[in-house]
Amino acid sequence: MTIEPSKLFCTDAITADNVDFLVGRATIVRDIVVRMAATNHSAAIYCARGVGKTMLAWQVVSVLSGQNHRFDRNKILKVGADRKYKIAFHKCLPSAESYGDLLMGLLSDNHDRFSFAKVFADAFQDREFASSIQTKFGINLLKIFQFEQTEQVTRKSIVDEIKEFVQDDDAKRALFLDVLQKAKERFPNHNFLIVFDELDRVKSTSGLGNFLTLTVFSLSSWA
Repeated sequence: MTIEPSKLFCTDAITADNVDFLVGRATIVRDIVVRMAATNHSAAIYCARGVGKTMLAWQVVSVLSGQNHRFDRNKILKVGADRKYKIAFHKCLPSAESYGDLLMGLLSDNHDRFSFAKVFADAFQDREFASSIQTKFGINLLKIFQFEQTEQVTRKSIVDEIKEFVQDDDAKRALFLDVLQKAKERFPNHNFLIVFDELDRVKSTSGLGNFLTLTVFSLSSWA
């Protein structure tokens, strides 16, 4: 493997395809993989900025998806090694002020192949289901899926548009869980894993700990 020093500590080098950039931390990777493989579990990776949290998360994703040559998933997991996973990786919008905003940011994310709308494209492209969501919430899932997103500000505009129709956090949660349920119907034999990156950058007024607790509870209570 050839490593370019100019890119070694650059965030541009942190992608699902460059898992070789992580050195060490094998025990942490294994611990998180075991926890994520269990039903209805969550984990928080936290420390100072710039020390490799995102790259560590990508390692966990690559192990669970069976694409990591450094860690053998079958050896790490005594139970559940044969499970299939649908994994979405989401970079949080700093403008999120509540767990409802975070869920809407996740819902509207379609900028790469690991984003929520791309991973669960079947739910977004089901016209009958999209029609029922539009009737119930006023949100056009097909528009979200088809919208060409190139910059973060573009994604924020989609979130702002959703807010015009769905303002209450409970309604935002209901909307998101409807989409998640549709995705579960499409992939009944898969475990779902959602990774939230840069959660510490959001502008939540309720405090990061409470914000994280509400978000995790919102998702785990559905499982």
